[in-house]
Amino acid sequence: MNKGSLVKTIEAQKMVYLCDLDGFGRDENGQPIKCENNQHDTQIACFDPEKKVDEVIFVETWKNLNNLPSDPIVKTSFESLRCVVKLDTAVVESCIFTNLGGS
Repeated sequence: MNKGSLVKTIEAQKMVYLCDLDGFGRDENGQPIKCENNQHDTQIACFDPEKKVDEVIFVETWKNLNNLPSDPIVKTSFESLRCVVKLDTAVVESCIFTNLGGS
């Protein structure tokens, strides 16, 4: 996108992480604990075994072309979108959008 001599570009990169969490959970104090098969202790929250995390990093760059041939970059910002998805049902359990800063 551009307006006069200002140009904005957006770059996106997607990464996917597969997580096999079978057999792990947290006790009533939030400490990691190994869950046994068929454990139904209400004090322990065992994780669903297979999930994935989709992460998309966005980089927005604003350039002033009137500043060429020197450095035309006026502003840069970085954002991240992360979602946790259960693989067996494709249900999105949570998403977080984070501003990672910029200049």
